[in-house]
Amino acid sequence: MQEKLRKGTHIINKPDTFIKLMNEMLDELEIDKELKDNSLNRKRDTAKIIEEFIKCSRKQIKNITADELNEELRKLPEMKKFVQSKNREEYRFSTSYLNKIFSLIRQTFHYAVLKEVISKDLDPFEIEGKIKKPKSNKNTKVIKSFSRNECIKFLEELNKCDHKFADILRIQLFRTD
Repeated sequence: MQEKLRKGTHIINKPDTFIKLMNEMLDELEIDKELKDNSLNRKRDTAKIIEEFIKCSRKQIKNITADELNEELRKLPEMKKFVQSKNREEYRFSTSYLNKIFSLIRQTFHYAVLKEVISKDLDPFEIEGKIKKPKSNKNTKVIKSFSRNECIKFLEELNKCDHKFADILRIQLFRTD
């Protein structure tokens, strides 16, 4: 133990689960006002998804292995996400949502190192490529732009209303990029 103390690798034995640490981190971000409300709410929604779909998140963070985490992340693209409305079917995770999940998991491991719950060498994200980011199997939606006649009709309808975003919509119609 003295050797670990001298090297700085001794970690206090805390029985913190991944979920507990993730929520503690989000609470600190809220208290410190480091994120806007919408960003914090999105992170909390992502935390619920992690809690529901990543089984190893219920374990103590120091007992989660890179292989176990990779296995859980590999399953995500095949899973169906929750139904948001009665008329809508279940749908697969998009790449952007998978990126948010991956990012929050990585942030939680880094937070655990900062809080000295795990040592830096137990953080699987310290070695690049050790944890593989999942890729979505979801089909990409084809986006069709307005025709000239549709633009004219949309502008006519927009001029009839007094909506707070009307000016922004007009500008977006004329963007060239």
